[in-house]
Amino acid sequence: MFKKSYVRGVAKALIDTGAVKFANDEQAIEAADAVSEQLPEQPLGEVPPEVTADLAANLVDLSQALQRSEERRVGK
Repeated sequence: MFKKSYVRGVAKALIDTGAVKFANDEQAIEAADAVSEQLPEQPLGEVPPEVTADLAANLVDLSQALQRSEERRVGK
């Protein structure tokens, strides 16, 4: 539960700052949950900043891939 909540928070921060765009909230949650699998079930202590940066970078990459996929689907 912790890891999903943590990465959803990272995703929300990225969305709020305009660093990533998702089609809707459901897609953002699904992306965050997928990326959260990189974390152990219950991290011991604090999540290191470099791990958070890696998670954020993966969310950005996933967001961009989803956008490209959608653009190809609709023929942009």
